[in-house]
Amino acid sequence: MRSLKVGVIIFSLMVVLVPFGGLVATAKTLYQIGGIEINEKDDFIEIAIDTTDEPLYKILQLNNPPRFVIDFLNATSGLTENEVLVDRIFIQRVRLGQYRVKPVKIVRVVIDVKESLDPRISTAGNRLVAQFPKGTGVVVSTSPPEPIKQEVEEKRKEELATEKGLEEEQVAVVE
Repeated sequence: MRSLKVGVIIFSLMVVLVPFGGLVATAKTLYQIGGIEINEKDDFIEIAIDTTDEPLYKILQLNNPPRFVIDFLNATSGLTENEVLVDRIFIQRVRLGQYRVKPVKIVRVVIDVKESLDPRISTAGNRLVAQFPKGTGVVVSTSPPEPIKQEVEEKRKEELATEKGLEEEQVAVVE
């Protein structure tokens, strides 16, 4: 009979506590984003984000425009600046802000990139490090560079003029 009561108590506790498992996992101590450091190495650009406690985070990669997003869960920003201009090779800038306050505080760090990238993410204690290897991205631009565009237009004019028996000055290329 006693084991039955213990079983009922354990079952009751499970019924009460298990639904809150998701809340318990995110109810980690509130921490702050304390600093952002950007370093250019030979093979990669490194963005290090310091926090006051071990970071709990989620990563998103978005397109149009291309950007890399890190959501820090149960965090606030301790920084006075909300934007760091990088303007190196394929990274334009790093922005951050308090993305959400309820039900969980989320600081969103957005890394604006010039091309689609595949960074390596790691953590060491209270620091998250995103390493963007050089030469691994795919350029996002859809229009050809201006000199190539001009060459193509001139070639089209020449072909059309020959085809129609006209002078090149009499032909206009319209896109």
